[in-house]
Amino acid sequence: MKFRILKMTINGPGVRDISHVLHISTDVIIDTLKKRKPEPTGKSNTH
Repeated sequence: MKFRILKMTINGPGVRDISHVLHISTDVIIDTLKKRKPEPTGKSNTH
């Protein structure tokens, strides 16, 4: 389920749309997105 939430988020629909399609609460989606690790961008944080 976590993978589907992340995949749908990348494609652009909002939290409410995802919760409607997957039949889960918006709180579950928000918690999943908060717990995910940031994707590496290849940029360093130092200047």
